Formats: sequence, C-alpha cells, structure tokens
Amino acid sequence: MLVGAGINVNFDAREHEEIRDIATSLRTELGHEADREALLAAYLLRFEELYTAARMGDSPLDRWKQRLVTLGQQVHASWPGGEADGTAEDVAEDGALLVRTAAGALVPVEAGDVTLRA
Repeated sequence: MLVGAGINVNFDAREHEEIRDIATSLRTELGHEADREALLAAYLLRFEELYTAARMGDSPLDRWKQRLVTLGQQVHASWPGGEADGTAEDVAEDGALLVRTAAGALVPVEAGDVTLRA
C-alpha cells in the first residue's frame, strides 16, 4: 500500500489562484506560524501508533465508518465513466463506499466525487 498525505503548514493559499477557494493552512487557521518540526514529530508518532495497532489486527475501518457523514444518507456519486444515486449504505473491506440504488443494486464507489443529496 502506498499512502500519501500533505499538510499545508505555513503556506498562504490565497497567493495561488487555482487553490485559493479550496485550500488553507495551519498558519491561516491558527493565526500564527506553526512549528513544522513539532508537527512532523506529532504526526509521525500518531501514525506509528495507528500502524502498530493495525499490525496487531486492529482495523481502522470501523473507526473510519463512525466518522463518515455520508453513511445512511442519500448521495450522488460520480466517477470517470459512471455515476450512481442512492443511499450510502456501508464501506467495503477494500474501502469502497457502497451505494444502494433505488433499483436495489449495491454499487461500489472506489474513487470519485460523492455529494449529499437533499
């Protein structure tokens, strides 16, 4: 598995037109510069804790499901070559969001955009 993460620390997204409406940084949110070294140390420590727990059989899947606001909600999912409307029912073991359509089909959404429907 390859995992990538990025954290905008002391970055001003307003200086970059292509992302100014969708990005922020810790400096912007906190109102002052953040200590990158302390942040990295805390991040790596937490990552190591989670990785050790996963190696001991503790799956993060249940904790992730508890945080998903989409589960139980009406959603619209779209991805290159397809789309689905229905209820976000569950998350598969491989991480795909499972959307139950009005016709009763269970559609796995592995990657794409998911929006809540009114």
